Amino acid sequence: MALNNTTNTFKSLITLASYSLLASSAFASDDGSQSVDQQVSEGGPAYNASEPGTKKCRTETFPEVTNFGKDFLGDFSDADWAVTQDTWEQIMNSACVYTDEAIRDQFRKDVILWHNAMFKQPKNGKVSNKTLQTKHLTQLRNTQNFLKRWILTLAFGPLKYVTKNNASSKEQGEAGYQAWTPFPYPLASALSHGQRMIIMLKNVGNLKMYNLLLSGNQNTTSTIDFSRMFASHGVHEKNGKIIEDKLMAGMGASHHGVNVPLGGVGNINPAGDIIGPEGQSYVKNSETSKSGYQLGHVYIRRDRLTSLDSLLMGVESTAPGSSSPFLTGGKSHDITSGMKDETTNKSSTGGQKWEVLLGSRAPATYAGLSVQINPERLALLERLFTAVLAMPVEEQAELFKDLLKSKATEANAVLRAHPQLQGILSNLPSSQPSLEETARDKGA
Repeated sequence: MALNNTTNTFKSLITLASYSLLASSAFASDDGSQSVDQQVSEGGPAYNASEPGTKKCRTETFPEVTNFGKDFLGDFSDADWAVTQDTWEQIMNSACVYTDEAIRDQFRKDVILWHNAMFKQPKNGKVSNKTLQTKHLTQLRNTQNFLKRWILTLAFGPLKYVTKNNASSKEQGEAGYQAWTPFPYPLASALSHGQRMIIMLKNVGNLKMYNLLLSGNQNTTSTIDFSRMFASHGVHEKNGKIIEDKLMAGMGASHHGVNVPLGGVGNINPAGDIIGPEGQSYVKNSETSKSGYQLGHVYIRRDRLTSLDSLLMGVESTAPGSSSPFLTGGKSHDITSGMKDETTNKSSTGGQKWEVLLGSRAPATYAGLSVQINPERLALLERLFTAVLAMPVEEQAELFKDLLKSKATEANAVLRAHPQLQGILSNLPSSQPSLEETARDKGA
């Protein structure tokens, strides 16, 4: 059981009634646009005032770079993999002007912070002066393995994206339609700048995929998650296609959370405190953690729809009822978070949200990222998880450096070329079925 399971459940319960009153009349349309009037707080001449609640630029300036894979990021020295205060202080784009310097800096630091989250271990079993119990160390190992499985799923897919809200759910030829294309940015960035991804499941129950990701076995219940009472995210199915919704009253669904040590347990966080095994903030040279501060929370929603199952997943800066430890641009995760302009906050890794990092070239806010899994692919994925996590940890660490730096097609090629994994992936088609084909082929 997660260390703060009881705390998060209590906070959810005491805010439930207030949330219902605030959200009773608010909902989103099928294309993900909000029906509430949500103004962009900073405004300014760069943005189109006729589209309130968005960051739609009048004009955009992009770098000449078109390939944002691992070559774009450049080499990493051994020293680069250490998390310091500088890792959290990133170069930012200005409004509607996107520079290769800022994009590269943020993507590189995404890679470093997530690699540390997956592999950093507490020195001598301690965080600051706090000695971790065996159950806490087990919890940490299981959480890190979950993060590894998630990245392996994105590489295996491979992860795909569109740039317009719910664009793949439209009919081909319809205005706004886009086909899924491979995610063109480092896999680490898919976890780092907001937005959620849909794992679409064909003839695979959502609980089986959920268990496999979190515990490594389709039939084993996770011990690292907790239930959330509400969230502002949802999905529904229309004409055999999945549409992501913005919900202001997202209660009663299967909402789950996992707190993760983003930045690496024992490393320094943005406020200069020490990162705990679930992202807590420990005071330096002390056994005490700062109440109410946490960094790194994975939101997961499970759904059985009309003809498909799905997991909706995304990284949030902080768990419900907590505040992120950024000294500026931080976030408090409360009952009003889903109604605010989140692009004014820092991302979970200290950079910018997708819409202000890459503008119209960013993944869409709603249903912008997807992986599709059917029973055959699920069986291969389970074998892949087992094979990778059986490797010596040093080999795992090098593999995940490659995967986190790589765009989707590069990461998929890394897996296929790995000598210990070729037997598993040799019969896997080089491309997965499209979202439309997955929905239309769904059986009973």
